[in-house]
This record gives sequence, structure tokens and C-alpha cells, in this order.
Amino acid sequence: MGLAAIVSALTTKAPSGAVLALVVSLVAAAMLTAGWRLAVARRYTAHRVVQTAAVALSSAIIVTWMVRSFVRYVAPQIPARLSQRAYAVATVHAAVGVVALVLGLYVVLGAFKVLPARLSFTRFKPVMRSSYALYLLGALTGVVLYAVAYAGLG
Repeated sequence: MGLAAIVSALTTKAPSGAVLALVVSLVAAAMLTAGWRLAVARRYTAHRVVQTAAVALSSAIIVTWMVRSFVRYVAPQIPARLSQRAYAVATVHAAVGVVALVLGLYVVLGAFKVLPARLSFTRFKPVMRSSYALYLLGALTGVVLYAVAYAGLG
């Protein structure tokens, strides 16, 4: 997909909040990827800063735009419209996104050692990898949702 196609897809009938949510989610995904590379390079302080900022950025757009949109437009139509592509993709995106967000917040809280002892963990790699994979899946389903709902590509 060329730059013209990307710009065309972004300049659809989509509300500005949806465009912002898409862009912020992709920026957060890039930040999480950069943070992962920092961890591989053993730059753990920079890794923690980048990952925490990405989770905060992602959390902000989820709370301010995505939850409201889902509750207002999608949830009332479940299960009646789940056979329609946009509603099905939105529902999968929401389910994956909620799990990714909760796991991401859990990792951040664990990294800063603010979890109660019974909820804390010491093996960060499996939890971080799962969180990262789920976030990327959530971002991918978000791109698909945007394409289906606003760009007429589905």
C-alpha cells in the first residue's frame, strides 16, 4: 500500500477521534517495539520508560475514545449484528484490547513494584511477551476495524 493509499484511507468519513485512535495506537505499537529492542540491547531503564509511556498513551486513547465508542455503538447491537463484519471485528478488537490493556497495566505495575505481594511476579519475560503479542494483535484488529468501518475496504 503506497503513501497515497494510506492518506486516502485516513481521510475517509471517519470521525476525527477514530483517526486519532488509529494513529495513537500505531505510535504506541511502534513504541512498544522500540522498547522491546531496548530490552534486547539490555538498556532496561530506557526500556521501562518507553514501555510505560506506550502503555500510558494507549490507555489514554482506549479510555477516552475506544470504550465510549464501543459502549455507544457496538455493545447495544450485540448479538443481533455480530454477523456483520464491522460489528464482529469491533467485538474481537475490544476483547483482545481489554486483555492486552489489563496485562500491560499489570506488567507496568509489576515493574514499578506497586502490586500487592500475592499478585507480584518475578518472571517478567513471559508476561511481557504475552502482553506485547496481544497489543500487536489488538493494533492489527484495530487497523482492520478502521478499514472495514471507515475506509470501505471490507
